[in-house]
Amino acid sequence: MSNSLFVGGISWNTTEQALSEYLSTVAPVLSVKIPTDKMSGKSRGFAFVEMQSAEDAQKVIAELNESELDGRYLRINIAREEDTEPCKLYVAGLADSVTDETLKQYLSEGGSVTGVSIVFDRDTGRSRGFAFVDTASEQDSEAIINACNGKMFEGKSILVRKSRPKTEKPRHSFNRNR
Repeated sequence: MSNSLFVGGISWNTTEQALSEYLSTVAPVLSVKIPTDKMSGKSRGFAFVEMQSAEDAQKVIAELNESELDGRYLRINIAREEDTEPCKLYVAGLADSVTDETLKQYLSEGGSVTGVSIVFDRDTGRSRGFAFVDTASEQDSEAIINACNGKMFEGKSILVRKSRPKTEKPRHSFNRNR
């Protein structure tokens, strides 16, 4: 068992010290690393945490997974050795009525969902109509895409595809010679 945790869904305002103090209420924390965006310097919304032991890591998961910190619900899992980030899906076309829980329940019919984070507008607090979803494995991601992409959910057709890191997104090129 591992003593390394992946903590997803953290607020952009949460600091490494604040997260460490919060998790330390359950078990001793050795280190916290919140990756930041290279361009903006802002938090990427997740962290990697080293606990003293595998037992401490399991205790933190049991007691604090899906608990609230700085207005966001944390998703806490054992960090995967081969790939520290879980498999991520991008889901778009969501109705305003969709919640993290209803989306997780719907997508779980296709495969194992470990976390859901609907994106909200910071100014209005309204859903922006898309979410990022963590799955347990590549096979779960494929199964969910096959089962749910293009299907109706709460009155709207949803798009489900693999989420790509920003560096892999296609860049638009403009022909100036038109």
